[in-house]
Amino acid sequence: EKQGKLTEILTELSPIYITEKLPKIPYFLVFGKNDPSPAINEHIEELKEKLSKNGIDYKVEVREEMAHCNMNDFPDTRGRFIEFILKAFKCI
Repeated sequence: EKQGKLTEILTELSPIYITEKLPKIPYFLVFGKNDPSPAINEHIEELKEKLSKNGIDYKVEVREEMAHCNMNDFPDTRGRFIEFILKAFKCI
C-alpha cells in the first residue's frame, strides 16, 4: 500500500505528467546516464515530446558520468545552466 501511494505521489509531481501545467518558461534539463532511475532515455524523449507539444522551450544535456541530482559536481554543466537562465531572462 505504501509503495502504491508513493508511486501515485511521484506521478503527480513528475514533469512528464504535468507539462500542460508547467509555466511557459525555458527549461534546462540535465540528466545523468548513471541515474539509477529506470528507463531514463525513454523519460528524456517523452518529456521532450510533451514540452514541445505544449510550446515550452528547453535545452537538454546528458552527462555520461553523472547520477541523479548532482549537477554541483560538474561545474561546466552548472556554468551552462547559469548562462542559459541568464540569457532566457535577458539578464545578459
